[in-house]
Amino acid sequence: GIALCLPEVPLSARTRFLKIATDSGSFRAASFAAGEMDEVRRLNLLASVDLLAVNREEAAALGGVNGSAGQRDLLEQCRNAAAMNPDIRLVVSSGSEGVDVLDQGTWRHRRALPVNVVSTAGAGDALLAGILAGLVLGMPLVSGEQDNAAPSATDLGLLVAAFSLTSQHTIHPGFNLEALRSFAAARHSSLLLDGHGVGPDGRSLANPR
Repeated sequence: GIALCLPEVPLSARTRFLKIATDSGSFRAASFAAGEMDEVRRLNLLASVDLLAVNREEAAALGGVNGSAGQRDLLEQCRNAAAMNPDIRLVVSSGSEGVDVLDQGTWRHRRALPVNVVSTAGAGDALLAGILAGLVLGMPLVSGEQDNAAPSATDLGLLVAAFSLTSQHTIHPGFNLEALRSFAAARHSSLLLDGHGVGPDGRSLANPR
């Protein structure tokens, strides 16, 4: 199972939820607000997280650096702050600048898809939703430089986030697989087209059923 732990509920409830998820052997995905990071460190909550998704402000708070810090310094301080969990995977989103992903000890950057932005509300959640969907399909979190053509969960997350940005609503009311495929095709992405985007387990992203 997947346990998704987000800031919409009190931190005390999420702390308990992460313990239940750990005891049940669930995959634990989480995000925390910038103002919660001191408590997150004090409670050692990252030891109970498999995938942490944060924006740049939250990443700066986690790493204890100024928001104006350079990206390299910010990412390294994030890595240091999460060092109590050597297996944790981090996704740091920076809006139109794309995302940085820490997987197996290596940071990799992926660019955001260019799009005419209507509203940024919900884009972070859409990114995480797409990443989790990709992981469920057996995709790697992020492709290495040597296999850059291979589809990854991060690629799918960026596609879903870009689609979200085209709507004024927090959750795009027109979101479905066919709409996402058309959106991908218009941007010359083969990720969701027939015959393309097959995960490592052999399931096609064009028809994941």
